[in-house]
Amino acid sequence: TILFGQKRLYMVMELVKGERLDKIPHDVVVSDMDVFMDQAIQICTGLESAHKTKFTDAAGMAREGIVHGNVRTRKVLFTEEGVPKIIDFMFADLTRSPNIRLEVPEHVKGRNRAERLEAFFPPEVLEGDRPVDKLTDIYSVGAVLFNVLTRKSIADFHFQSDEALHRFVKKEVRSIPRNLSKAIYVATQKSPRERYQKIEQMISELLKEQSLWKRTLYWFKRK
Repeated sequence: TILFGQKRLYMVMELVKGERLDKIPHDVVVSDMDVFMDQAIQICTGLESAHKTKFTDAAGMAREGIVHGNVRTRKVLFTEEGVPKIIDFMFADLTRSPNIRLEVPEHVKGRNRAERLEAFFPPEVLEGDRPVDKLTDIYSVGAVLFNVLTRKSIADFHFQSDEALHRFVKKEVRSIPRNLSKAIYVATQKSPRERYQKIEQMISELLKEQSLWKRTLYWFKRK
Protein backbone atom coordinates (compact mmCIF):
# COMPACT_ATOMS: atom_id res chain seq x y z
CA THR A 1 0.00 0.00 0.00
CA ILE A 2 1.31 3.48 -0.84
CA LEU A 3 0.16 6.48 1.14
CA PHE A 4 0.17 10.05 -0.22
CA GLY A 5 -0.95 12.27 2.67
CA GLN A 6 -4.44 11.06 3.58
CA LYS A 7 -5.08 9.39 0.25
CA ARG A 8 -4.60 5.69 -0.28
CA LEU A 9 -3.52 4.55 -3.71
CA TYR A 10 -3.34 1.01 -5.00
CA MET A 11 -1.68 -0.84 -7.85
CA VAL A 12 -3.32 -3.10 -10.40
CA MET A 13 -0.94 -5.75 -11.69
CA GLU A 14 -1.07 -8.70 -14.01
CA LEU A 15 -2.00 -12.00 -12.39
CA VAL A 16 0.66 -14.51 -13.37
CA LYS A 17 -0.28 -18.11 -12.59
CA GLY A 18 3.12 -19.69 -12.85
CA GLU A 19 6.22 -20.67 -10.90
CA ARG A 20 9.13 -18.57 -9.67
CA LEU A 21 12.51 -19.18 -11.26
CA ASP A 22 14.07 -20.17 -7.94
CA LYS A 23 11.43 -22.88 -7.43
CA ILE A 24 11.96 -24.67 -10.74
CA PRO A 25 14.26 -27.72 -10.50
CA HIS A 26 17.70 -27.26 -12.05
CA ASP A 27 17.37 -30.18 -14.44
CA VAL A 28 14.10 -28.79 -15.76
CA VAL A 29 15.49 -25.29 -16.33
CA VAL A 30 18.58 -26.46 -18.25
CA SER A 31 16.97 -29.39 -20.07
CA ASP A 32 16.49 -27.34 -23.24
CA MET A 33 19.11 -24.63 -23.80
CA ASP A 34 17.22 -23.15 -26.75
CA VAL A 35 14.28 -22.46 -24.45
CA PHE A 36 16.61 -21.17 -21.73
CA MET A 37 18.28 -18.76 -24.17
CA ASP A 38 14.88 -17.48 -25.27
CA GLN A 39 13.94 -16.88 -21.65
CA ALA A 40 17.25 -15.18 -20.86
CA ILE A 41 16.75 -12.82 -23.79
CA GLN A 42 13.17 -12.08 -22.69
CA ILE A 43 14.35 -11.24 -19.15
CA CYS A 44 16.93 -8.86 -20.59
CA THR A 45 14.43 -7.22 -22.94
CA GLY A 46 12.10 -6.72 -19.99
CA LEU A 47 14.85 -4.78 -18.23
CA GLU A 48 15.56 -2.91 -21.44
CA SER A 49 11.96 -1.72 -21.57
CA ALA A 50 12.20 -0.51 -17.97
CA HIS A 51 15.53 1.23 -18.58
CA LYS A 52 14.04 3.10 -21.54
CA THR A 53 10.73 4.03 -19.94
CA LYS A 54 10.00 7.75 -19.92
CA PHE A 55 8.21 9.26 -16.91
CA THR A 56 7.77 12.43 -14.87
CA ASP A 57 9.29 12.47 -11.39
CA ALA A 58 7.83 14.00 -8.20
CA ALA A 59 9.34 17.38 -9.08
CA GLY A 60 7.65 17.39 -12.48
CA MET A 61 10.88 16.74 -14.36
CA ALA A 62 10.92 14.49 -17.43
CA ARG A 63 13.04 11.42 -16.75
CA GLU A 64 14.00 8.26 -18.59
CA GLY A 65 14.84 4.89 -17.13
CA ILE A 66 13.34 2.84 -14.32
CA VAL A 67 15.88 0.78 -12.40
CA HIS A 68 14.73 -2.43 -10.74
CA GLY A 69 17.68 -2.54 -8.37
CA ASN A 70 16.88 -5.93 -6.83
CA VAL A 71 16.92 -8.53 -9.60
CA ARG A 72 17.38 -12.07 -8.32
CA THR A 73 16.03 -15.54 -9.12
CA ARG A 74 12.88 -15.17 -7.02
CA LYS A 75 12.06 -11.92 -8.82
CA VAL A 76 11.42 -13.80 -12.07
CA LEU A 77 7.98 -15.36 -12.40
CA PHE A 78 6.86 -17.53 -15.32
CA THR A 79 3.44 -17.56 -16.92
CA GLU A 80 1.81 -20.91 -17.63
CA GLU A 81 3.09 -20.53 -21.21
CA GLY A 82 6.69 -20.18 -19.96
CA VAL A 83 7.05 -16.43 -20.49
CA PRO A 84 9.28 -14.83 -17.80
CA LYS A 85 8.04 -11.75 -15.96
CA ILE A 86 10.26 -9.57 -13.76
CA ILE A 87 8.34 -8.70 -10.60
CA ASP A 88 8.56 -6.36 -7.59
CA PHE A 89 9.65 -3.17 -9.33
CA MET A 90 7.80 -1.25 -6.63
CA PHE A 91 10.22 -2.29 -3.89
CA ALA A 92 13.19 -0.85 -5.76
CA ASP A 93 11.79 2.26 -7.39
CA LEU A 94 9.10 3.90 -5.27
CA THR A 95 11.23 4.04 -2.13
CA ARG A 96 13.46 6.57 -3.90
CA SER A 97 10.89 9.33 -3.51
CA PRO A 98 10.77 11.13 -0.11
CA ASN A 99 7.04 11.69 -0.62
CA ILE A 100 6.21 7.99 -0.70
CA ARG A 101 6.09 5.58 2.22
CA LEU A 102 6.12 1.95 1.21
CA GLU A 103 4.71 -0.55 3.68
CA VAL A 104 6.91 -3.64 3.32
CA PRO A 105 5.57 -6.75 5.11
CA GLU A 106 7.75 -8.06 7.94
CA HIS A 107 8.16 -11.48 6.29
CA VAL A 108 9.65 -9.74 3.25
CA LYS A 109 12.09 -7.78 5.42
CA GLY A 110 13.14 -10.98 7.15
CA ARG A 111 13.69 -12.81 3.89
CA ASN A 112 15.85 -9.98 2.56
CA ARG A 113 17.99 -10.07 5.70
CA ALA A 114 18.44 -13.84 5.43
CA GLU A 115 19.61 -13.77 1.80
CA ARG A 116 23.19 -13.12 0.80
CA LEU A 117 23.13 -9.72 -0.85
CA GLU A 118 26.44 -10.37 -2.59
CA ALA A 119 24.85 -13.23 -4.53
CA PHE A 120 23.12 -10.78 -6.87
CA PHE A 121 24.42 -7.29 -5.99
CA PRO A 122 27.64 -5.87 -7.51
CA PRO A 123 30.58 -5.00 -5.22
CA GLU A 124 30.38 -1.23 -5.73
CA VAL A 125 26.81 -1.15 -4.39
CA LEU A 126 27.57 -3.38 -1.40
CA GLU A 127 30.60 -1.24 -0.52
CA GLY A 128 28.62 1.99 -0.87
CA ASP A 129 30.84 3.38 -3.64
CA ARG A 130 28.00 3.77 -6.13
CA PRO A 131 24.22 3.97 -5.92
CA VAL A 132 21.93 1.38 -7.47
CA ASP A 133 21.62 2.11 -11.20
CA LYS A 134 21.22 0.41 -14.58
CA LEU A 135 24.64 -1.23 -14.25
CA THR A 136 23.37 -2.85 -11.05
CA ASP A 137 20.57 -4.49 -13.02
CA ILE A 138 23.01 -5.69 -15.68
CA TYR A 139 25.26 -7.30 -13.06
CA SER A 140 22.28 -8.84 -11.30
CA VAL A 141 20.79 -10.47 -14.38
CA GLY A 142 24.20 -11.97 -15.18
CA ALA A 143 24.40 -13.26 -11.60
CA VAL A 144 20.90 -14.75 -11.92
CA LEU A 145 21.81 -16.65 -15.10
CA PHE A 146 25.01 -17.96 -13.50
CA ASN A 147 23.11 -19.05 -10.39
CA VAL A 148 20.44 -20.87 -12.39
CA LEU A 149 22.99 -22.72 -14.50
CA THR A 150 25.43 -23.70 -11.73
CA ARG A 151 23.36 -23.46 -8.51
CA LYS A 152 26.22 -21.33 -7.15
CA SER A 153 26.84 -17.64 -6.46
CA ILE A 154 29.01 -15.63 -8.85
CA ALA A 155 30.34 -13.78 -5.78
CA ASP A 156 32.28 -16.90 -4.79
CA PHE A 157 34.35 -16.92 -7.97
CA HIS A 158 36.76 -14.76 -9.91
CA PHE A 159 37.13 -15.93 -13.49
CA GLN A 160 40.11 -14.62 -15.44
CA SER A 161 38.33 -14.91 -18.79
CA ASP A 162 35.01 -15.79 -20.36
CA GLU A 163 36.63 -19.06 -21.49
CA ALA A 164 37.36 -19.96 -17.86
CA LEU A 165 33.75 -19.26 -16.91
CA HIS A 166 32.56 -21.29 -19.88
CA ARG A 167 34.62 -24.33 -18.81
CA PHE A 168 33.29 -24.06 -15.27
CA VAL A 169 29.63 -23.81 -16.25
CA LYS A 170 30.04 -26.60 -18.81
CA LYS A 171 30.67 -29.02 -15.95
CA GLU A 172 27.03 -28.49 -14.96
CA VAL A 173 25.49 -27.82 -18.37
CA ARG A 174 27.42 -29.41 -21.23
CA SER A 175 25.30 -27.78 -23.91
CA ILE A 176 25.77 -24.18 -22.73
CA PRO A 177 26.28 -21.85 -25.74
CA ARG A 178 29.60 -20.00 -25.85
CA ASN A 179 27.94 -16.61 -26.23
CA LEU A 180 25.85 -17.18 -23.09
CA SER A 181 29.03 -17.72 -21.08
CA LYS A 182 30.51 -14.53 -22.51
CA ALA A 183 27.35 -12.53 -21.75
CA ILE A 184 27.43 -13.69 -18.11
CA TYR A 185 31.17 -12.98 -17.83
CA VAL A 186 30.96 -9.41 -19.12
CA ALA A 187 27.75 -8.61 -17.21
CA THR A 188 29.25 -9.72 -13.87
CA GLN A 189 32.58 -7.91 -14.05
CA LYS A 190 33.57 -6.51 -10.65
CA SER A 191 34.35 -3.10 -12.14
CA PRO A 192 31.27 -1.34 -13.52
CA ARG A 193 33.41 0.17 -16.28
CA GLU A 194 34.18 -3.30 -17.65
CA ARG A 195 30.55 -4.42 -17.81
CA TYR A 196 28.05 -3.88 -20.58
CA GLN A 197 27.09 -0.24 -20.28
CA LYS A 198 23.64 -0.89 -21.70
CA ILE A 199 21.43 -3.96 -21.44
CA GLU A 200 21.04 -3.83 -25.23
CA GLN A 201 24.70 -4.87 -25.55
CA MET A 202 24.03 -7.99 -23.51
CA ILE A 203 20.97 -8.78 -25.62
CA SER A 204 23.06 -8.47 -28.80
CA GLU A 205 25.54 -11.02 -27.42
CA LEU A 206 22.75 -13.44 -26.49
CA LEU A 207 21.23 -13.10 -29.96
CA LYS A 208 24.43 -13.97 -31.84
CA GLU A 209 23.78 -17.70 -32.14
CA GLN A 210 20.05 -17.38 -32.73
CA SER A 211 18.50 -18.05 -36.13
CA LEU A 212 17.93 -15.15 -38.51
CA TRP A 213 14.18 -15.53 -37.95
CA LYS A 214 14.52 -15.29 -34.16
CA ARG A 215 16.91 -12.32 -34.37
CA THR A 216 14.54 -10.51 -36.72
CA LEU A 217 11.57 -11.27 -34.47
CA TYR A 218 13.33 -9.98 -31.36
CA TRP A 219 14.45 -6.78 -33.02
CA PHE A 220 10.99 -6.24 -34.48
CA LYS A 221 9.39 -6.62 -31.03
CA ARG A 222 11.89 -4.23 -29.46
CA LYS A 223 11.17 -1.58 -32.08
